[in-house]
Amino acid sequence: VQAKVGRFHYARRMSESSGVSDLIGLLNDESARPDERDDAAIDLGKSDDPLALEALITFARRSDQDDMLIGSCGESIAQIWER
Repeated sequence: VQAKVGRFHYARRMSESSGVSDLIGLLNDESARPDERDDAAIDLGKSDDPLALEALITFARRSDQDDMLIGSCGESIAQIWER
């Protein structure tokens, strides 16, 4: 039973990691609609994956991006830090 539980948690983590990678890709995709990119920034704030935090910080430091997106990244960073 414990092996099954361990595999479940591993599969869940791998699934979350894949989802985080997709969200990071969307956030950085300048051809995507602004609302989709904003949603990606918000959703990344719900993740505990360290890659999500790293991507949000990296994006927020870019001065060539939309203020709304940078603001959403900042809010998501704060959500992660609060946990």
